[in-house]
Amino acid sequence: MPPTPFAQRLPPTAFAQRFPEVCSRRLRGLDARAAGALRVAAQSLSRGAAAEAELRLFSLGAIAPQHPEISLWHARALAQLGRGAEAEALLDALREQCPDDPQTWLESAHLALAGEHSALGARYLARALELADRDPWLLDQAMRLADAQGLHAAALHAADCLIACRAPGSAAQMSRARALTALGRTADAAASWRQMIATKRSPERAYWSLTDLKTERLDDAEFGQLSTLAERSTAPAFDRALAWFALGQAAEHRGAWAVAYAALLQANALVRALEPWDPPAFFGQLDAIAAAFAAPDAAPDSGFGREVIFIVGLPRSGSTLVEQVLAAHPEVEAASELPSLGQVIAEESARRGCAFPVWVADASPADWRRLGQRYLALTARWRQRRPRATDKLPENWLYVGAIRAMLPGARIIDCRRDPLEMLWSCWRQRFAPGRVSWAQDFAWAADYWHGYTRLAAQWSALHPMHYRTQSLEALLADPQTQMRGLLDSLDLRFDQACLQPHLADRAVRTASAAQVRQPMRMPASRSAQYGDLLDPLRAEIARVAMAQ
Repeated sequence: MPPTPFAQRLPPTAFAQRFPEVCSRRLRGLDARAAGALRVAAQSLSRGAAAEAELRLFSLGAIAPQHPEISLWHARALAQLGRGAEAEALLDALREQCPDDPQTWLESAHLALAGEHSALGARYLARALELADRDPWLLDQAMRLADAQGLHAAALHAADCLIACRAPGSAAQMSRARALTALGRTADAAASWRQMIATKRSPERAYWSLTDLKTERLDDAEFGQLSTLAERSTAPAFDRALAWFALGQAAEHRGAWAVAYAALLQANALVRALEPWDPPAFFGQLDAIAAAFAAPDAAPDSGFGREVIFIVGLPRSGSTLVEQVLAAHPEVEAASELPSLGQVIAEESARRGCAFPVWVADASPADWRRLGQRYLALTARWRQRRPRATDKLPENWLYVGAIRAMLPGARIIDCRRDPLEMLWSCWRQRFAPGRVSWAQDFAWAADYWHGYTRLAAQWSALHPMHYRTQSLEALLADPQTQMRGLLDSLDLRFDQACLQPHLADRAVRTASAAQVRQPMRMPASRSAQYGDLLDPLRAEIARVAMAQ
């Protein structure tokens, strides 16, 4: 089992705020010396010194072997060290010893969800929420865990409980609105964002989230308030960028194209300063991956991994719609963007002591099979209701060669869209920090698109029976023909429900969450509305196209 990043869940500042309460409520039965030693061990763990903390906690366990708080912190240290089985054993005993302790159930949920027991982790989290009552700290930790794991109903419940406790800050309101969006309750989500704006709780983020629903229109008063906020905000650069992105989208909705373009210029300038992109490093990585997987398949498709459908491509390419089409099929579960493939590759890189794809040449068929089994274990909860599931993390296009080696029966759908529409849509969209930093500059975006299409051409040539390129424009122009071809490529029978993907009942966690819940239709070209304002992007696309 991989290490659990406990330090990320409980930073030193949060620990410092929490420990006095822990001392008063949870350390009963320890003398002052033992309590002080536990505090030192916990501080070591919260700053990432897990080995040091584990030694201290092991010694404390010899002094007070039955004390639950020592065992709980010991389990955390073991988890951070990657000794998951030992941590599980401690937590199993603790749940028997303290069946009504929400902290034990929450820690059990953390460990299970970080490993291969996601369904069990969800049950542990539900039990922690039942027991948390009105403890704001525990509810906040449970809410953040549920939010990160895509357990949206649990995140919504925890957020509602936090708000009922009148907990300070905006985290609960934001988590609540995100959960409502993912669950398809768009109107409720919009009301939550507007409430945050009215109470001046992170208004930059609230305005951005409101406009990012893509279905909400600001009235004149709201638009004026947002314009003033973007120009006068003294918030950190990250939040100021969100205000400008929100203003750009709001101006688009009003047909104020020049205003929108100017706002988006401001937004992207702020993001470029925060998250610079490194083209030489990117192309070096692509060259290494292409060389590592240059040979065609050496072995026939064994069917292993057939239950997984990878949906890859650049953001804003129609991948969420393709996943929604498949989610409407009775045999397919939509898992959205999973980090599991990258996690498996990172674990193997750490084990070998060298980065991907350096170790690829030394990987045996047995190694690849082991990695495939690890991926399937990590994602098993998404195939409990239906036999097949999607994995829609866009960046997985980099790892198609690894996918084919690990899971030879898996299928890959490469989503494509007109490059001008797609890159423009990326430029006007604020993504998670650090994930799509190439999108904030026209030249960078064109270079990234060029690198992607170059490597994708290699994948398509090497794996024609497992790799399908799906055009968004073709899908919208002739849904039935394209859907039949798509389903055929996945060995799925045609189902009429796929023609109405907006009716698929599932959570959606991407920027297209509200859009894919509407009937399919060919959208109007937004880029055309900007006219010659987008000539610089057109020129960059033409530049890289000539190099292909």
